[in-house]
Formats: sequence, C-alpha cells, structure tokens
Amino acid sequence: MRTLLHDAQLQHALKLSANGHLYAALEKFQDKLRSGEYGASGSLSLLYDEIGKIQIQQHDINAAEHSFTLAVAAADTLDNQAKCQIHLAMALHAQSNFDRAYRLLQEIENRAGAQLPNLRRGILFNNLATVQWATQFYRDAVTSLRKSLQYFEEADVVHYHSTLYNNLGICYIELRDYENAELCIQKALEASDAKEELMFSYTALSRMYLHQGDYEQSIEYARRSVPLFDEAYQTADPLLTAHLCRLYAELSFHIGDQRLAKQLMEKAELQVGLLGHWREFAEIRARLEEWTDGRVSPDRHLAGDTTLMKRFLLITEAWNTQEFIATRFSEFIDTRVKYATELAHQLQLSEEMKVNLVTAARLADYGLTAIGSDVTDRPDRSHTTWLQYIHHPELTVEMLGELQFCPDVNTLILRHHERCDGSGFPNQATDVPVSPNGEEAERDSLKAAERILQLSDAYAESVVLKRVSHTETMQHLRANAGAFDEDVLNALECLF
Repeated sequence: MRTLLHDAQLQHALKLSANGHLYAALEKFQDKLRSGEYGASGSLSLLYDEIGKIQIQQHDINAAEHSFTLAVAAADTLDNQAKCQIHLAMALHAQSNFDRAYRLLQEIENRAGAQLPNLRRGILFNNLATVQWATQFYRDAVTSLRKSLQYFEEADVVHYHSTLYNNLGICYIELRDYENAELCIQKALEASDAKEELMFSYTALSRMYLHQGDYEQSIEYARRSVPLFDEAYQTADPLLTAHLCRLYAELSFHIGDQRLAKQLMEKAELQVGLLGHWREFAEIRARLEEWTDGRVSPDRHLAGDTTLMKRFLLITEAWNTQEFIATRFSEFIDTRVKYATELAHQLQLSEEMKVNLVTAARLADYGLTAIGSDVTDRPDRSHTTWLQYIHHPELTVEMLGELQFCPDVNTLILRHHERCDGSGFPNQATDVPVSPNGEEAERDSLKAAERILQLSDAYAESVVLKRVSHTETMQHLRANAGAFDEDVLNALECLF
C-alpha cells in the first residue's frame, strides 16, 4: 500500500513549503488533511507538523501550537515525536511561555536524548539555549550551545555555526566574559558572509565595546552594521531590530544627541513590548526614566556623526508604522517582498535593481499611515475617500523624501498600483517613463521591476488581506492577465 511519504501531492507541498511558498503549500497540506487519505498515524503527524511550521511563519502562533500538539500526539517514532515536541516548544517560546517550553525540551532530553540522532540533539540544545537566554540563565545557555555545536559537528552539519557562535558571543557578553565573547563572534564572522549574520556580529561587537566603555570601537562597529541593515532590513528579525535600536540609542546618548537617543530607545521599547519580551521592556523603561530624570549623563561627549543612526530610525519608523494599517498588514508586506525578490531572481534583474525593488516593496504603503482608518478600511465607500486612497503612493514618496532614495525606488512606489491595461491608479498609466539618463537597458530593467511589484502586490493582497485561497488567487490573476505583464505572470505560475 502506498504511504503518504510517497504521495506526489505531498512531495509537491513539501517542496513549496521548503521554498517559502506558504499559502500554496498550506492549501495543499490542508486539502490532504481534509481528504482523510493520510494512511498511518506518522503520516498524520507529518501533516500537522508541516501545517504548524507554516502557521509559525505566518505569525499565527495559537494555531501553530494546536497543530504541533496534534502532531506530537500522532507521532509514530521517537525521533518524530522529539521533532514535533521541539516545534511545539518553539511556538510556546514565541508566546513567551518560557517555563513550559523549557520543560518540554528538557523532557525530551531526559527521556530520549541518548536515542536521538545527532542532528536532532543539535537542534534540541540550540532551542533549549534560546529559552535559557530569554530567562537570563546565561551560563546554562552557554553549556547548551556548546553541546549543540558538538552534536552538529558529529552530524557533519556546519551551516548553523555562524548563528551558534553569535549566540555564544551574546551570552558571554551578558556574563561580562569579553575575551570569549570576542573569540566566538570572530568565529561567527569567519563562518558566514550573509548580510544578516554580519549585521548580527557587528551589532554584538558594538554592544560588547559599549559595555567596556570603548566608545570609539563601539561606534565603528555600529557604523558597519547600519549600511547592512539598509540592505537586509526586509528580512531582519524584529528582535534584532529592537536590539539595534537600543544599541544605537546608547551610542547616540554618549555622542551627545539625547533627543535621537530617546527616540531610538522608545522605538526599542515598542518593539520588545510587541514581542512580549517584558524583562527587556522593563530594562528599557528604566533606562529612559534615568535619562528623563537626569540621573545619568554621558561618560564623555564624543565627536561623532549620527546621520546613519537617524537614517536607521527613519527606515525603522516607516517599516513599523505600516504594520498598524490593518490586521495582517505585516504579513502582507512580507509576502509582497518575498515574491518581488523571487520574481526579480527569476527574471534576472541586476543586483542594484533588486535592492531598489525590495526597498519599494517594503515601504510602498507608508503613505497609508497618514490617512485615517475610515479611508483605509473602506476606501471605496465614497468618491472622496477613494480619491484620498488612490494618491497614497505619492504621499509615500513625499514622506520618505528625507531618506533620499534613488529615483527608481520612487518610481516603483509611485506605480505599484498601476496596471498594464491602464486599469490601475492613481494615473491609469500603461507604460514606464524613460530613466533619467535615457538608456534603453535601464528603462527595460525598471519596467520589469515595476511589473514584478504590481503582480507581487496583487498576489499578496489577495492571499493575505482578502484571505482568498492560493488557487482562486492564481485563477483570478490569470483571468485578468491583461492587467499584468505576461512574462511576469508566467514566472509567478512557474514558482508553484
């Protein structure tokens, strides 16, 4: 009898999920679940586990907890049960339920650790360390991270090394063991050249030197991290962004720009509050009160330029405020960025144009934050509200003016709601204006980027904000093919 593991539909869904095509994958997993054609209990466990992993990525944590609980109950082997229980602990961690997450992870190790494959134990101890770090058991976290490294090495898996060494460095900083902290962070730098990992390492080094009172070195590494954030902010972890805000706030304070310092620290306070990290929230609140009451002053004023830190604050502000436009708007933006990036790669845009496209995809709706919710909730309820709504791309460009993005970013933002057949807004445009230097190659590249953003926006709006299924969304886009570039639409279909 054929098992679910050999099912072509399931294999397709697993491939979609691995490639980050969450809505298409979730639809297929749920269809398989509803069909009842999943054979043994282990196959049922696999379905629930995969659904839970997607729900985690969609920030639907309560649903993910439920799915992982069902996956654990249906697991048919010790390793599968451990895998699903680790995922359940991840969901509990995301809910700041650290005690239960810790107990689940420790229970796996106590009951079955010696019987698990090295790779599974490496993952187990890495997750255990994140809980220990969150609850300030830094020495225990170091021990767990060292064990995680050991098991990954025994499994001949090295691609986690950069993250593990960075995490070790952070723990050593908390323990004021700066020698080991620097050694670990340098190993992390040697292990990866990914922008987000580099940003994490530079931020950790900046924080370490700040703790030691070496402000020049701290500022130097902060300066290295800010440009990386410009390139990687579309994928940056929200907690890392909060830590960057906190770090740059301290540096701005010591440079002497106390107004910027308070703005950055307040942004960090908001971020960690939204993430439910209440210990860190209390620490930030206490620091702000110290500054407000004048109980602390800079150790010494430094000659420093805070321009990059101001830019960081402006980008973070634009990024974060969009999240409050509507329910699931953050997920909508993430999805738009995901498909803009994928399609740019498929259609071989230049690296420079990819960066411009992703920047526009991340920030294109910032103008909506200046429009009342009565307009954004129901823009078509009157002619007046519709006129306000359709001009939000122009408002976005105006509000982002201080960041001085290149002309192509502004053009992409202005035209992300236009359509090839003239049915879009605000200008019912059908073609792309010639690039400032008039070169045909640049015009074609900008045109491709514009068409990519238009389709990515339409897909994301449908599956996320309107909650239309992936299949129905693709059918609707194909039925309205004249509104979208044929090559871009074909490329999107090929992804699935």
